[in-house]
Amino acid sequence: MIALPTDIILMIVDTIDEFKDRRKLLQVCRSWRSLLLAKVYSKVTLGNDESLVPLAYAARLNRSIGASVRELRITDLCGKADKNGIYDPELFRELIKPFTATPEDISEWEGALEGGDEQLWLVLVLVSLKNLRYLEMRHYSYAWDLTLRSLAQLACNSVRVWGYAPLSHLEEVTIMSETVYQNFPAIRFAPFFKLPAMRVFRAAGVHEEHEGKYAEFPIPLNLEHKSSQVREIILDHSNCRRGMIEYISSCANLEYFEYQHSNAANHGDVWLDFRPRRFHAALFTQKHSLRVLRLNDCGITRGVDDIGMEDEGIYSGDDVEIDPWFGSLVDFTELRELRIPVRNLLDLDNRHRGLGSSLDEILPCGLEYLCLAKTDHAEFDTVEPQLRRLLALRGKCFPALRKLVIQLYQMELIPGKELSSAKNEGNCRIPLSTKGVFEEVRRVCVTEGVEFLFAYDGEYQVLADGKLVCDTDGA
Repeated sequence: MIALPTDIILMIVDTIDEFKDRRKLLQVCRSWRSLLLAKVYSKVTLGNDESLVPLAYAARLNRSIGASVRELRITDLCGKADKNGIYDPELFRELIKPFTATPEDISEWEGALEGGDEQLWLVLVLVSLKNLRYLEMRHYSYAWDLTLRSLAQLACNSVRVWGYAPLSHLEEVTIMSETVYQNFPAIRFAPFFKLPAMRVFRAAGVHEEHEGKYAEFPIPLNLEHKSSQVREIILDHSNCRRGMIEYISSCANLEYFEYQHSNAANHGDVWLDFRPRRFHAALFTQKHSLRVLRLNDCGITRGVDDIGMEDEGIYSGDDVEIDPWFGSLVDFTELRELRIPVRNLLDLDNRHRGLGSSLDEILPCGLEYLCLAKTDHAEFDTVEPQLRRLLALRGKCFPALRKLVIQLYQMELIPGKELSSAKNEGNCRIPLSTKGVFEEVRRVCVTEGVEFLFAYDGEYQVLADGKLVCDTDGA
């Protein structure tokens, strides 16, 4: 065999995306194995047909493998492995003992592992990867009791393996769900906010319905105010009726927050409208550090009553009235980018009270990027003069403003085009009448050196000849 230079071999590895294909290079020759082991295992991705069990064995039998893994991606964290008889007590009992208090606990663990419970095999993998920085997984199981308890113990730093604290280097977590109806209590993810190196938490399908029922851990775990090092929180198609206040307020210096709403909570058993005021109360604890806020700019804005459902919060008396206004952002001194529906930014429903009715009164002076999301044509008469006034005051009050985006709620179907299932991309255009309404705003932006554009991200309505033909703003 021709000996290749080391740098060429490493370049070959970089061109191979699939972990299972990169792993085959280790079988070429022994010299390659010693050279490539750390690089091949630095990023591990397990596909739909791959179990966690082989990785658990590999990390246990060869600690250099466990120490090499920096990123772990699990495409499908299913409930059970394909076969039984896969647990070796002599190899793994040392790892499960810190999570157990009685012989009965050990028997429960070993029985579940023997039966191929992937949720618990995940725990064994996590405690074996001492240098793990990034974790991404998509999961479906609703029975996470043992896993949740184990993560809580790890977060409380009460478990040590081979002299180190597992997950102590974990910086970023991404946990996704398959559909908007497949969602999980927020408390399930609380342990990640306790980890010392955690900086980015990203999840989908998070809900706070019946949060009190799930708030009690088998062991004490409290999210103390300003104790977490998390800097970014991203929540997609979620339903957080409490505004994630316990989690947001636990952050010492949150810099980025994104929330996209879904009306469905608790696996679609409960329907709850978007409650922006709850998020204002939570985010106000981060007014000293928050730089980017994306609040439901691409999520669901239609109320549950519009789709023939009842808001359970109002129905049960938990929320007598839902205030659509988010609140003033003047005190958010570090905020640089804001994307929020017009209805939630401007108190349009209560203009007679004069609350939050003027952009120049509620926006922070350091703002650089403003996106008025879900701008309905019925709101143009209010929004257009507001923007002209904002631009007129730019030099005095908003000198940093450099980009202004109007995200439209109504788009026009291009004549001759047909509706498609892929968000109608390429089949829609900005109505000419809309461009005409904001022509003066566009001209002032050119004069002021502010970038101005229209956008139609997220959910919107499609019109043809002035009539509604499609509405993507669903559940």
